[in-house]
Amino acid sequence: MTVNHKIKLKIIFSILIVSVILFTLPEVPKSYAHAFITKSDPASLQSLSTPPTKVDVDFSDPVDIKYSQIRVLDSDGKEVQENDQHYINNDQSALSVSLPPDLKNGVYTVATKVLDQTDGHVTEKAFVFAVGQQIPQNLENTSSSTNYQIISIPEAIARFPSLAGQIMISGALASTLWLWGPISRVSHNRTLELKTKIDKMTMRWLVIGSVILVASDVAMIVVQAYSINAGILDAISTKFGNMWAIRMILSLSLLGLIFTVYQKVRKSPMLLPKPYIVTLLGISFAVLATTSLISHGAATGKITPLLLDFVHNVFASLWIGGVMYLAFVVLPYLKKNGESLFNASVISTFIPRFSILVSAILGAAAITGPFLLYAIEDNTALTLASFYGKVLIIKLLLVAVMIAFGAYNQTIVYKNANKALSIASGTSTISANNNHSTNKFGSTMKIEAFIGIVLIASIAVLVDSGLPSSEFQNQ
Repeated sequence: MTVNHKIKLKIIFSILIVSVILFTLPEVPKSYAHAFITKSDPASLQSLSTPPTKVDVDFSDPVDIKYSQIRVLDSDGKEVQENDQHYINNDQSALSVSLPPDLKNGVYTVATKVLDQTDGHVTEKAFVFAVGQQIPQNLENTSSSTNYQIISIPEAIARFPSLAGQIMISGALASTLWLWGPISRVSHNRTLELKTKIDKMTMRWLVIGSVILVASDVAMIVVQAYSINAGILDAISTKFGNMWAIRMILSLSLLGLIFTVYQKVRKSPMLLPKPYIVTLLGISFAVLATTSLISHGAATGKITPLLLDFVHNVFASLWIGGVMYLAFVVLPYLKKNGESLFNASVISTFIPRFSILVSAILGAAAITGPFLLYAIEDNTALTLASFYGKVLIIKLLLVAVMIAFGAYNQTIVYKNANKALSIASGTSTISANNNHSTNKFGSTMKIEAFIGIVLIASIAVLVDSGLPSSEFQNQ
């Protein structure tokens, strides 16, 4: 049995073990990560014979009372609620506000605007109730309408480059550790020279990724401050802002360390020491963890969905980031150096090595993904009918296309590279075949990488989207 087959068997065995563990976990609670109304007293469209003394509203997630409000307006648009908004029995997912004792008969509108503590999303909703009369028919007919925001475009735009930056970093670092293992053990001057130059390009790539990450993190808090109509310091004082501050510290640390290592490599070309790579990879995983801590899974307050989200994020980052590393760092240099036979030997080593990594990643993602989706929404029909479900389908189609390109590289490109290497005579033929293999591999990897970038954009939309239960909260 070959080493590759042994590794694949270990991967399959590990996946089966993880599957058994996950299937034996207790029932996973739902998460929402966009706070919406689950119930209220008075209820929507309720007609009361006597005026209520207060309005109670329960939300799907804990909300920040400082940046949340319940307003009760009469038919003239005048606010009638008292200035005593408070949590109900210290439950941070339930707000209450008192009403004056002399509330007149009529129709009243309850307008809510709340800040979700977990992911920092601001959501709005309005409903009506009546005192001493029936709800007018025109209000009944429009009661299902809502200004609940399924997605905030500014927030999605701000989060997209942040996701891309952290994926660029973690994927490149993991690929550097994994792909160069066999080649680094070969004490060949040409191999060491190649690795040294690509390490320098890798550090430049990591600097770009960390700058994107930090800049996008700044954009996230600016958008957050705007959404709650407050200053930057006020936005940082929220629960979401506290997590953002931790993320910012980690991102700045990552940028500082990466830039320091880059300066060393730039001034004196050298192989990247493994401890440096491992340290940077560890910090990049910590940044990934902060993404999960402001995610849909974190909204449950339970550890299982949070861990599922983090593991899923890590796998996705290693895969997409690895593809981007090969497409934009390694292959452009191989194509430029013009040593066709040497290039083919590198490609013939990298493709099966990367395929082993991707097989493990996809296997694990295939397990964590469905469980994470179940933690978010267990009603498949509701999911498919929602905006969230439509974006999820687009994401899965993009994943399928990337897998198809990977399969093409594993079969056709790898086969051609090995065939060229096995030719015993005809130097010019070898050169032509290997140039073709390098160019073909470079082209397919770039296409796959650009698809991966679109996939990251779809993830940014999913992260910022309201879930199916919130989209159809009136039904």
